[in-house]
Amino acid sequence: MDIREKSALIIHIMIVVVVAFLAMMMISCDDGDIFGDVDNNEYVASSTFSERYPLSEKTVLKVEAINGVIDIITSENLDSVHVWGERIVKSDSQNDAEEHLELLEVHIYDTPDILFVNTEQPEQSDGRVYIVNYHIELPKSWDAEITHINGNVSMTAFDSNVDIVLTNGNINLGVVRGDLTYSLGNGNIDIDHVYGNVNGSQTNGTFGGSVIIPLTGHCLIGNVNGNMNLSIPETSSAMLMASLTNGSISLSGLDLSDQTISSSSVSGKLGNGNGDITITNVNGDINIDGY
Repeated sequence: MDIREKSALIIHIMIVVVVAFLAMMMISCDDGDIFGDVDNNEYVASSTFSERYPLSEKTVLKVEAINGVIDIITSENLDSVHVWGERIVKSDSQNDAEEHLELLEVHIYDTPDILFVNTEQPEQSDGRVYIVNYHIELPKSWDAEITHINGNVSMTAFDSNVDIVLTNGNINLGVVRGDLTYSLGNGNIDIDHVYGNVNGSQTNGTFGGSVIIPLTGHCLIGNVNGNMNLSIPETSSAMLMASLTNGSISLSGLDLSDQTISSSSVSGKLGNGNGDITITNVNGDINIDGY
C-alpha cells in the first residue's frame, strides 16, 4: 500500500469516526445523555395500576417502597384487598422518561398468609426521579408492616399491629388497637390514638399522639431533634420517666407520686405503677398531658 492509499484509508477512517460521533451526539440530544445521566426532570411519563386479591387466610400486609406516598385505608366486610396507584418517572426527555417507566415495576406477591407489595427500580437513578404512589384498602383486622424510604405514610384505623420504618417523610396514623412500632429518620409523627404497646424512635421532627397502654404494657419512645407531645389518660397506671438533654419538660393533668425532678428529667408513679412510660429526647421539649 503506497502513501496515497494509506492517506486515503486514514481519511476514510477519520470520516467514519466523526460520523459515528455526530450520530451519537444526535441520539443524546433526543434521548438524554449517552451515559444515562440526565440534567433536569421536565418531562413526565406515568402509568396507573389496579389489582384485587382475595382475602383467603391472609392476615398480614407487607409493603417495601422507595419514593412516593403510601395511603392505607381499612374497612370491614371486604372480600378482597385492593391495591392501586401510579408509577411515575421524570427525566430530561419524553423518550427517556417513557423508556425508564418500563424499568419501574410494582410486584405484588399473594401468599396464603401475606400480601407482599414491592417497588423495584434501577439502583442508580442518574438524575431521574422514580415515584410509585400506593393506595391500599384492606381489612382493619390485618397486621401492617411498612418499610419506606421517601414519602409520607398515612393509615386509618387498625385493630391489629402496625410496624413502620420510614427514612424521610411524615407518619399519620388513625386509631391503632394493637401494638405500634416505628422508626422515623426525618419527619413528623401524628397519631390519633394507640390502644397498645408503643416502641418508637425518631431522629428529626416532632411527635404528637395519644397512647393508652395495656395494664402492664409500655410506651417507650425517643427523639433526637424535635418537640414531643404525648397525651395519656389521667387514669394511667405506669412508672413514668421523661428525660432530655436540651429543652424543658412539662406535665399537666396527671397525678404523679414519688416524684423525682431535675432540670433534665422527671420520674414518678402514675396510679399503681403497673406499666412503663419512658420518653427521651436530646434537643427539644417534652410535654405530657393527662386527659
